[in-house]
Amino acid sequence: MPIELGAFAASVPNFNREHRFYIATDAALAKHPKIFSEFFVNLVRTGEAGGHLAQTLDQLATYLGGKAAVEQWFFGQVMKRLQGRGNPQVIRKALGEQLERLKREA
Repeated sequence: MPIELGAFAASVPNFNREHRFYIATDAALAKHPKIFSEFFVNLVRTGEAGGHLAQTLDQLATYLGGKAAVEQWFFGQVMKRLQGRGNPQVIRKALGEQLERLKREA
């Protein structure tokens, strides 16, 4: 039975705080594309690489809960990962589209 992303995302902050749940690596998540979108896998990959996976998932749950201002946090993380070498307008647009798509699917 597939896990609904909305239920999963809503539960992430509690699991992270209580340390009851271990999030598998991006490679493990990528093996289940019907459950985890490519965008979600990339969020996990970026969070793991930057050493802030729990914060990334908390921010995603906050965004999915209706706080669109969190989008700026994600933009900052992408620009940090790219070391400022990306086109901010293109990145902001693509990121916004992906986050909205994820929100619709949740």
